[in-house]
Amino acid sequence: MKNIFDLHKDVLTEYKAYIDSFINIADNRILSTVKKDFDSGNLYPEPLVQFNPSFESGGTVEDLVNNGVLVKDFNHIFYDGENKSWSIYKHQTEAIVKGNEGKSFVVTSGTGSGKSLTYISTIFNHLFRLLELNHKIHEEEKASGLLDKKKTVSKKSNVVNEPQAGYGGNLFNQEN
Repeated sequence: MKNIFDLHKDVLTEYKAYIDSFINIADNRILSTVKKDFDSGNLYPEPLVQFNPSFESGGTVEDLVNNGVLVKDFNHIFYDGENKSWSIYKHQTEAIVKGNEGKSFVVTSGTGSGKSLTYISTIFNHLFRLLELNHKIHEEEKASGLLDKKKTVSKKSNVVNEPQAGYGGNLFNQEN
């Protein structure tokens, strides 16, 4: 059985032969330069071996709920087998806060560091807030006895379209 470094060497040798099969340069000076560069290994980097560092603690999902960053529904979603709120890293907390403030963010960290949680929670938090607002509008209409459909459609359309204003338009084409 080969070790990972021998496997890497074999893959690169086969890749080099594959790429070399496409090179058909008539000018010997250019061909010499290309071959020299090709043989130098500049076409592919050396393997990069890294270990994920320990990330700084950023509290729990419940902390973000208690601070009003995330809606309370997250307390029922992100918990472990012992019914404890998920612990999250500092970079996750910072990204989730930025995302829920409507700010852009980029998370660059190693595999298994929770990058997906940062954008997924931002998206779902927005959806949960829209559902809460939609429910609130419905309850207000029910309480006031107003069932004016045009007014209802207009309010609900604004709920959907207002957050999109910063993105240059509506997702839905609406005619008044």
